[in-house]
Amino acid sequence: MSPSDAQRRYKKTTAMAMLFYVIVIFSVAFYLKRTDDVAPVLKYILAALPTIFVWWFLWGAIRFYKETDEYERSRLQTGMLFGVIFTMLLSSGWGFMEMFADAPQLPVFWIFPAFILASGVGRLLTKTQPEGC
Repeated sequence: MSPSDAQRRYKKTTAMAMLFYVIVIFSVAFYLKRTDDVAPVLKYILAALPTIFVWWFLWGAIRFYKETDEYERSRLQTGMLFGVIFTMLLSSGWGFMEMFADAPQLPVFWIFPAFILASGVGRLLTKTQPEGC
């Protein structure tokens, strides 16, 4: 598969995964807020449902990594490393502020969106670097 075909499929896969991720999150929240007396087991199942689309997103990245050339692989790795570093710094920094400075608690849910956003920024930064860097 050519790198441009792999890139096109990667973008389509990740866009679809994120679209369904957002739809399912809002649907589950809407349903649970408007429905009384939901069985605890059903709540857990519904709450875990968005993780299917997190997996779909990550599977798309893994497939892209396997199908593309070295340059795009390097950009993906650098972007994800940037995302991991940013997310770890943000989550540990905020955690210290929660423990020692009474900062409001943030749901763990925000770790994945922060990682995705930071990974995207990392990929963009690698695209703008001059050749040879």
